[in-house]
Amino acid sequence: RMFPYGRNADRSSAAPWPESAGAPATIDEPERGGTLLVQPETIGDRATQWIVRRRDADGSELIEGWVRTGLEPGARHAMAHVAICPPLARLPRCYAEPSDGPSAQVKIGQVLPYGVRFEIKLDEPAGEPSEVTVEFSIQEEPSEQPGGETNRSPHA
Repeated sequence: RMFPYGRNADRSSAAPWPESAGAPATIDEPERGGTLLVQPETIGDRATQWIVRRRDADGSELIEGWVRTGLEPGARHAMAHVAICPPLARLPRCYAEPSDGPSAQVKIGQVLPYGVRFEIKLDEPAGEPSEVTVEFSIQEEPSEQPGGETNRSPHA
């Protein structure tokens, strides 16, 4: 199987949970018939991104999370990309800001229904290996139907 630690994985042939990952945290999800093995707060410094995608009551999709990128000593610029899969039905709005690391500015370089590029510029060149974390929100607007109705499903 591709995802040996997933909710419905066949664990009989899967490798054991790696000790370097720490103990997996579990929560019950009876409405989905399973458990999640990893929780966001257990990720720590090893993760490079964390994303949550949900549908609001008005039918629009909202993708929120953070992405972390590294910079070498002397570097001042970096880029980070977030893939959106499946793609959104329409071009979304995107907001982003640095949340951790050296003082930096974040520019949204490109926004497409299938991904976003963030351009990061440190206020000063990095004096040592550094990481910048960018928090983001990608918001799809509900589509307007003739007569003023809102399409509740972008795939309808």
